[in-house]
Amino acid sequence: MASTPSDARSPSSTPPGRGFHAAVLLIVLAWTLLNLPFLIGHSAIPWDSLDEFFPQVRFIVDAVWHGEAPWWNPYLHGGQPVLGDPQGMIFTPQTLIGIVCGRHFNRMVFDLTTLSCELAGGIALARYARSYADSRTLPILGAVVFMAGGVATSRLQHVPQIVSYSLLPLQLLALRAGCRRPTALRTALLALVLASVIMNPNQVVFLSGFALLPFALWHLHQSQFPRRAILGIAIAALIALLADAPMLSAMLEFMRLSNREQFDLAASASSSFPWFNAASIMLPGLYGVLSPRHGFWAPTDLSQDVLYIGVIPLAAALSSLTSPRRMPAVTALSWGSAVVWFVFAVGTHSPFYPALFRILPGLAAFRRPADGAYLLNFSLALLVGTARLPNWRSRAASAATLVTAVALVGMFGGACVSLLLYAQRVGHAPDLLPVAWAWALRIAVGGGAALLLRNLPRSTAHAVAAPLLAALTVTDLAAAGRWSAVFAPPVHTSDVAQIFSDTLAWDTPRTPLEQSVTFLRNNATGEARPPYRMEALGGSLAGSMPIAFGIATTQGYDPLWLRSYGDVVGVENLAAEAKRFTPAAPDYNSPVYRRLGLRYVLLHRFIIDHPWDFGETGVVTAQIRAEFVASDWAELVNAPGTYEIWRLRNAMPKAMLRTDDGTQHACDILAYQTVTVSVRCRSADPGLLVLGDPVAPGWRACVNGAPVPVEPYQGLFRAVSLPAGDNRVTFRYQAVPFLRSHRCGK
Repeated sequence: MASTPSDARSPSSTPPGRGFHAAVLLIVLAWTLLNLPFLIGHSAIPWDSLDEFFPQVRFIVDAVWHGEAPWWNPYLHGGQPVLGDPQGMIFTPQTLIGIVCGRHFNRMVFDLTTLSCELAGGIALARYARSYADSRTLPILGAVVFMAGGVATSRLQHVPQIVSYSLLPLQLLALRAGCRRPTALRTALLALVLASVIMNPNQVVFLSGFALLPFALWHLHQSQFPRRAILGIAIAALIALLADAPMLSAMLEFMRLSNREQFDLAASASSSFPWFNAASIMLPGLYGVLSPRHGFWAPTDLSQDVLYIGVIPLAAALSSLTSPRRMPAVTALSWGSAVVWFVFAVGTHSPFYPALFRILPGLAAFRRPADGAYLLNFSLALLVGTARLPNWRSRAASAATLVTAVALVGMFGGACVSLLLYAQRVGHAPDLLPVAWAWALRIAVGGGAALLLRNLPRSTAHAVAAPLLAALTVTDLAAAGRWSAVFAPPVHTSDVAQIFSDTLAWDTPRTPLEQSVTFLRNNATGEARPPYRMEALGGSLAGSMPIAFGIATTQGYDPLWLRSYGDVVGVENLAAEAKRFTPAAPDYNSPVYRRLGLRYVLLHRFIIDHPWDFGETGVVTAQIRAEFVASDWAELVNAPGTYEIWRLRNAMPKAMLRTDDGTQHACDILAYQTVTVSVRCRSADPGLLVLGDPVAPGWRACVNGAPVPVEPYQGLFRAVSLPAGDNRVTFRYQAVPFLRSHRCGK
């Protein structure tokens, strides 16, 4: 029998499986305390979770419960693919839980599912690290860092990425198991994990293949059966790719037709860390998190620049460099990975990322180097979990503790100086004072805990080390951001969070925002088969919130859209940007908007009343309102609520027949579903049936049971040629390119 690898674990350490249930209980308790504001309903995961991802999942859940396929979303950007969207959220735990909950699915269930993903990942990371750490405490601290350190708190809003991030430790466990003892069952489990990862193909998934490769090679090197292990990994990867081939083919097609091809290296500059952001790993509550009343001053974006992992975990990681014992290979790999992924996140500020951008296929489809911070936090959590501490009772331990303290200061000295210069430049140098005090307090508490453990009897120290250090780390991370009003804002401060916290159904509107939503739901745009669309300028309804209610909007919030739609209509996140018209659609009275069926334009009342407080957005909104007042095609609706609502009188019906002489008349919509639209047209003359929805590959048409080509009209709309007479036309959408057929029928 082959001996155990020397760096797997020391002979005196506890086998990884023995007593692990106690570690799991402690991790669950830490997770509960960290997420207490969310669990008791006080706080909501903010920003994109509310504005983009929950509405998207709500749409998918509603479509499934109505017996419709959610491959196409007719409510967002006039209509666009969902299956091909890398952030489409179809194959995620949130969607599965939503389908199970049905009409009881709400924002709280959605948030709990997101948080539970981090818990599962944290437990898996501790299980993996337990094999290499000579302490029961450090894997628990690694799990806490994984669940709440860095991006696990600051970017909790980016739900698809958090799901993929949470699967990283499960991939490591499955890879290690497949290398140690390759069996058919372990190959199948690895295939299942890989397929689950690839089903949610965002940039974290793309980058994780490179992040896990060194660990996979190391486990193959340690394997007693390397050839069988390589074969098992190859088979599992092939099975996963074949299982996900339909989704991947739809995604590649959508990406080619989307705005992603417009991304160049310059688009990555705004999401590239400055080098001094390394200080954020050490300093708690940086960039205004501790004092939001003074304003935020993050160099790129607050949600991506906060990387703090806690003083005690960072000290544990640094002490692994000073330990006289040999560093385990997995710890060395974690150190290397942490450095590589921070340099990657620096993006355009170093030559590393630009070189990768040019030579690495697929990287140019993404624009955010800061996404490397997910892999950075994963590497740091793994580093903490597998570190080997010196024996605190020896003289070497005293020296190591001193060296660690010096390293903790010296390692980030240069970054802190650069940070101070930046803070002075942006007028926030005084905001570093509470950060410094918070850091000093944590150093003092951590040092006191180390002294306490050193002077306790050995058996007592072993018993209290894990709960004590875990409790201090939980308190540290909670105070530095997890419980802050920035990353865990109270529900009562957000109308959207309050509305999404119920079942999205009410008899009497309770808030002004609900009054606006109720009006739209009751006036054509919110019917199950909406014949018309709306567009909101400013506020929550300018994002993706409308799709949660089945309200069709010409805009919305999704970073990916059909390029043809953007070229003709234009795409903006009107919740944060000023309205911009295009040459093809220069105003709301243009034929393009009329054919889209734009019936209502909503102007946020607060912006109307305070236009000069909103810069360009306020000026443009005031200009649009003045145009409405002077026009004969827009009328103000007497409706209470957050928005002033203008009805456009000239919106065209969704389906129109245009004859050769230029005349047009409406056709009857018999059925309007996510992937099927049925129309009946009667005409004495042949003509062109134009549907006011975007054209895209995958849409095919049948006229009276015979297939006909779908043509673009005005570069945007779906159209088919019809003969004279009574015609029944059915449009059907097939998202998967290799499953498409020109045959008619179901």
